[in-house]
Amino acid sequence: MGTPVRNIPSLTGMRFFASAIIVIFHAAQIGMIGNAWLSIFTPAQAVSLFYVLSGFILQLNYGDRLHQVGAIKFFMLRVARIYPLHFVVCVSSLLALPTAVTLINGQTTIADTLAVFTLTQAWIPRISAFFAINGVSWSISVELFFYLCFPFLSPLVKKSPAFTFGVVTAAVIFLIQIDVLGTGTGSALPYAINPIMRLPEFVLGASLFELRRNRREPGFNAATVFEATALLSVIALNLAAEPVRLMLHDTFPILARWFQDTGSMPAFGALIFILSFNAGMLSRSLSNKVMIFLGEISFALYLAHQPIMNYGLSNLWLVLALCFGVSVIAYKFIELPSLAWTKRHLLSHPTRTNEAVHG
Repeated sequence: MGTPVRNIPSLTGMRFFASAIIVIFHAAQIGMIGNAWLSIFTPAQAVSLFYVLSGFILQLNYGDRLHQVGAIKFFMLRVARIYPLHFVVCVSSLLALPTAVTLINGQTTIADTLAVFTLTQAWIPRISAFFAINGVSWSISVELFFYLCFPFLSPLVKKSPAFTFGVVTAAVIFLIQIDVLGTGTGSALPYAINPIMRLPEFVLGASLFELRRNRREPGFNAATVFEATALLSVIALNLAAEPVRLMLHDTFPILARWFQDTGSMPAFGALIFILSFNAGMLSRSLSNKVMIFLGEISFALYLAHQPIMNYGLSNLWLVLALCFGVSVIAYKFIELPSLAWTKRHLLSHPTRTNEAVHG
């Protein structure tokens, strides 16, 4: 029997790389870097890593004490973790880039803008809505749905992790197959954005924590081999995303698009599972002070980088320096104070935990 999981620094460090992949992806999209080598990968799948990680960490932090914290306080704590920075970035974007950011194909409406500020935009199956103001914020709209579901899902996952994951995944695939969003043979992008369609990733993470609970820590050599194998499986599934999409497209076009964004979640789960032991070479490399700090600012980097890139600066290194500087400032002066204030007023004994969200 192993010891209970308390702190997992390697998973904090890993978050930085997930955010960095998204930054590189968006830099390539606007021509700031060449995308010839990037085109063989599917970097957007890094969002899937965030979702699996979020489920794992929330089950770690709240699975045993949700009844003590309460569903309402839990939800308020999670909102305090993501919303202040989201609000500041959106307001800053509106003030600095009122046309370049808020208008997508000239179609973004006031209702779309309100949806962004209320983090409900991922429910609107229209690109001008879910990518409005700050394109990446659709993903925390999805996270918000996960937070609402967590008090109901967590006990089920704790009781029967594999069964719960299987039922949720089967239900989502069924909804995809009947085209519940009504996209038809057109763009299936809404299926990569809709919160319900991304729920299996979150449930997988929570389920994996329950399977990980009290497991014996592997030795350094074994853990290093397992970590390397999991990382290679992530690369392999990511490389397979586009070929599999093309293979499925004619018969199952919507499922093919969904797989393109979520297909690496088993490998992400395996990577998170083995890294959580903090026992191998890779996990220990991710656990130093520099990597932990970079992981801590990764949410700010994730949220702030796209508006900075859209500002029209052409020098990549200047943009990256601005992204890093803004992320540090946002983490120190927005994220930490807002979360500390909320914990101070909601919890009688606030503690520092692995608070992982979408970045």
